[in-house]
Amino acid sequence: MNTASVCEEFDQWLRGLEKKTATSKPVRSELFDIRQTEKSLRKKYDELRRHTAFLSSELSKANEELQQEVYKRKIAEKSLRKKEKELESQSDHLKELNTTLNVLLEKLEKDKHEIENNILSNVKELVAPYLERLKKSRLNNNQKAIVSVLESNLIHIVSPFIRNVSSKSLNFTPMEIQVANLVRQGRTNKEIANFLRLSVHTILTHRHNIRNKLGLKNKKINLRSQLISLTQH
Repeated sequence: MNTASVCEEFDQWLRGLEKKTATSKPVRSELFDIRQTEKSLRKKYDELRRHTAFLSSELSKANEELQQEVYKRKIAEKSLRKKEKELESQSDHLKELNTTLNVLLEKLEKDKHEIENNILSNVKELVAPYLERLKKSRLNNNQKAIVSVLESNLIHIVSPFIRNVSSKSLNFTPMEIQVANLVRQGRTNKEIANFLRLSVHTILTHRHNIRNKLGLKNKKINLRSQLISLTQH
């Protein structure tokens, strides 16, 4: 039996009691007090019922919002797990590419050394013997200078120097490469001019341009020392 039914039965009982005791003033007074108490209780009951309904509605809304939040969080966690798997896959792919790249770099380095060794071997076996015979023949001073430069160039043909001065970053002209190589060998400006059949002034101009391209402008750094350092890199 619910609260409303109890109240209704109590009300019926109270009305019946009022009819039976209508002639008794003390009883009527007591009944009036009971009726007032009943009204007050009904009012409290109605307020409690409305408050309970309000709390129930708020609880329902909060529960719905909580369910939506749980759903959103599940979706976010699912998306995060998917992203993690994608990142793991990309990481594995990058590791494979890195391994392949390292293998290729090692092969290129090995091939480069092999080519350099082949060139050096060919120079020693096929060129050096004839160069020695040429040096022992009757040559004038100019011819001897040419042979000396040729020998020096052959010795350094597989050294890093020619590759470095020929690099695009330095942007040396063919003539500047020749002058730089002769400066590195310790030749004087006059010797370089005679060998290349140029004026000393022209050689000085080339030296000036070489210093600029090496970043030595207005610096007290020996050009030959700087060029020798290129052989060591």
